[in-house]
Amino acid sequence: MITENLCIAYYVSFIIQKSLINFDTYNDRVWRRDLSFNKLTGEIPESLKNANLTYMSLAGNMLNGTVPAWILHAANSTKMTNLNQLKTKNCPGGKPKYHSLYINSGGEEVTINGNHYDSDNHTSHFYLSPKGNWAYYSPESFNISRATNSTDYYIKRVKCGFSVSDAPLYEKARFSPISLTYYGFCLHNGKYNVTLHFAEIVYSEDAAGYNSMSKRIFDVYIQGERVLRDFSIKDEANGPNKVTVVENLTAIVNDNTLEIHFYWAGKGSSDFIQDSNYISPSGPRDDYVPPPDFNGPLISAISVTPDFKLGKKLSPVHIALITVASVIFAILLLLGFAWMMGWMDKEELHEIRVGEDKIVTLKQLRDATRRFSKDTEIGRGGFGTVYKAELHDHHVVAVKKLSALSKEGIDKLKSEIYSLQSLRHENLVRLFDIYVGKGLYLLIYEYMENKSLADALFNPDHKITLDWDARFNICLGIAKGLEYLHEHPRFKMVHRGIKAANILLDRTLKSKISDFGLASAYAEDDNDAIRVIKTEAPHGYMAPEYPMYGTISSKYDVYGFGVVILELVSGRKNAGHKSNQELEFLVDEVCVADTKGRLLDLVDRSLTVYETKQAITILKLAVKCTNISPGVRPTVSQVVSVLTGEKTLEEISVPAASVEGDKPDGDLAKDAESSASTEMTL
Repeated sequence: MITENLCIAYYVSFIIQKSLINFDTYNDRVWRRDLSFNKLTGEIPESLKNANLTYMSLAGNMLNGTVPAWILHAANSTKMTNLNQLKTKNCPGGKPKYHSLYINSGGEEVTINGNHYDSDNHTSHFYLSPKGNWAYYSPESFNISRATNSTDYYIKRVKCGFSVSDAPLYEKARFSPISLTYYGFCLHNGKYNVTLHFAEIVYSEDAAGYNSMSKRIFDVYIQGERVLRDFSIKDEANGPNKVTVVENLTAIVNDNTLEIHFYWAGKGSSDFIQDSNYISPSGPRDDYVPPPDFNGPLISAISVTPDFKLGKKLSPVHIALITVASVIFAILLLLGFAWMMGWMDKEELHEIRVGEDKIVTLKQLRDATRRFSKDTEIGRGGFGTVYKAELHDHHVVAVKKLSALSKEGIDKLKSEIYSLQSLRHENLVRLFDIYVGKGLYLLIYEYMENKSLADALFNPDHKITLDWDARFNICLGIAKGLEYLHEHPRFKMVHRGIKAANILLDRTLKSKISDFGLASAYAEDDNDAIRVIKTEAPHGYMAPEYPMYGTISSKYDVYGFGVVILELVSGRKNAGHKSNQELEFLVDEVCVADTKGRLLDLVDRSLTVYETKQAITILKLAVKCTNISPGVRPTVSQVVSVLTGEKTLEEISVPAASVEGDKPDGDLAKDAESSASTEMTL
């Protein structure tokens, strides 16, 4: 325990003359006396004033009372510092500031494994670190000759280096002839782990003047409790100039102060050097044997770490950041309250339909697309991008974000899109709602889990496999969807973009016609007029009359349908390249195969099982639908009747006379104009 009313660590030592000896010398008179660590109690007697002593040490006892004036006025009395004063000065208000301690005893500042070790290379009896968080005290002095540098006694240096990662900790060490105590100040109370680093660099094999067989033995106390007894660095390290580390020594700090005490109890080697330059107080003596200055404790480094959870103390910078964040949060909270109260624009609260009976706000829809993040993008066209929007209840819709439109274009878009919302058919992708706001134009569709028919047929990474039944049902579904568009009771519609990429598949592989991947609205630069149209299908799906006459009729969609069902049965793209890089088309191959009676050669070879009759029927329908003459192509309703078995192929065939008398170019254009006047293009 630390006695508060005594000098630092209850040490009192004084020096009467210049000679400094640390133990009793039994010659013709006693003039050196070491009474340290004898658990002496009471006051220092006045009778000692008249003792014939040149040196006396009372360190490590339990004395009380005041220090006599004759000691304080001694020629070389050791400067004494009160422990209470140190604790008060370095830990104002008793508020702890530190939770660790790293000291490179005898060495300079160094960083090892991310831990910064303080320098400890002073040679005084007492030293307080610049931060005031630790101090050492070594009350005894050495038998120092006039020709010797005293620094060499306090700080020992290794002659050969160490081949360890933390070698800087062992190149120097602090030495004391008898007693050395370290203090840690202003520590948080709690349990600590103490690690002591040692290396015998004095009694080494290559140390001139010393016995290589010498051994140092000392004790170590932590908080007054002995934790190491008769500790030998050589034995623990298996030789000199080798490192040994004692870890996991426990220290319980209760008053914010830690004490680690190293003490030589008189054990170990007795082979001491003979110093011919030494002059004793009574003159030169041939029989003089110097004291055991090299047997005392030797320590290389000390580390103290907490064995408890640290509470994070906020720095002024952190406090400032938290304050700023709190102010920002308060402002946002106020803005949110104002928004809810109707004091702000309610655009984000605009309700949008995302299902039959399901409505969300614009904000919720934005959030479901992650603010239209690229990660949620599922399609892109010339005039807009399609995003997947997964709402909080796992309901998923597709959101198409259109490019900017003019005011006139917005009004036209609204009128025609509202008409499209009335379309309800199981083979059409459902348009749930539209949103037209400030610079934001959205179309909300039902979401299709299995992507497009093009993905299923031509994407090798697509996991969907289409058997024959699935392909036939997809074919029939496309025909029924087109029939609904072409035969709508109120207005006829031409899709104008039938191709495999625009045929989407739901989770049951039901086919639905859509326009995903194609733009459905654009603003003309000359007059900002808006037309709800489809971008022309790429070559291979485009009906030949369109580039020839520039006109559109329902037979345009029939041609595209013929190409799609041909790809569906064959598993191949219509447009491809031969080995000589010439383009080849399935529509040409199917005509040749039909003429030769080899239509089944075009069936997808991955189909090991299929209905032969159905395959021939679909392929013959493809031949008729892709005929170069629009008048020869069947209507979609006729196609449906054949696929459902209501009619045969012969019943929907156009008579030869009709084919020969097909309208000339002028009549075809006239018929197309008439048809366009009663049909609306999407």
